[in-house]
Amino acid sequence: MPRHIPDVVVIGSGPNGLAAAVICARAGLDVQVLEDQPTPGGGCRTAEIALAGATLPHDTCAAVHPMAAASPFFTAFDLPARGVELNVPTASYAHPLDHRPAGIAYPDLTRTTAELADYDSRADAAAWKNLMRPLVENLTTLTALCLGDMRSVPPQVGDKPGIRTAFGFATRVLEQGTRAQNRRFTDDMAPGMLTGIGGHVPPPCPPSPTPRACCCSDPPPTPSAGRSPPAAPRPSPTP
Repeated sequence: MPRHIPDVVVIGSGPNGLAAAVICARAGLDVQVLEDQPTPGGGCRTAEIALAGATLPHDTCAAVHPMAAASPFFTAFDLPARGVELNVPTASYAHPLDHRPAGIAYPDLTRTTAELADYDSRADAAAWKNLMRPLVENLTTLTALCLGDMRSVPPQVGDKPGIRTAFGFATRVLEQGTRAQNRRFTDDMAPGMLTGIGGHVPPPCPPSPTPRACCCSDPPPTPSAGRSPPAAPRPSPTP
């Protein structure tokens, strides 16, 4: 009896692998998904782990997926209708600091800046708001810029608000990717929050302004034939 050979073999059942499998299956192809772990989900998996005497849900790899809810694929796939719920934590992430409260970033910009003003400095709170507000005010354009096909200019950039958002995004990317990184801040909490989260991406970051804001990361693992890569201790990209 001849062995069945699928049209497409997807290695790994993380969000990107499953998205690729769905796209191929919708195109009428015979798809096989291979997964090394006992449960699907890749970097988005959650497991019940005993911590400090209590069993709590624990993200085994990635914990923060800021663009997941805005993903064009997830939106088109209608996750809620298929029983998939995206949980949004009260705090997106925290960056520990020596001998003082941790810097905490919330989904709400107002709450983040309010705590920066209380625990860091009012000047840095205002600088954080100035850095983030243009990106928050026009999320549709920002999503199109970040998650588009990268081959054409998104139509959302065609009006004045869209152009303003695109310009603000470009200048802030240049700022945080060059020696100008974090120079708008005077204390260490706000730059620590930015540099700490930036340390989860593979490319090297600019030098940290403080020894507390570490920026280290290894290159992503290379999958071997027939096996999915092990969960890495950093967020996986959103499809």
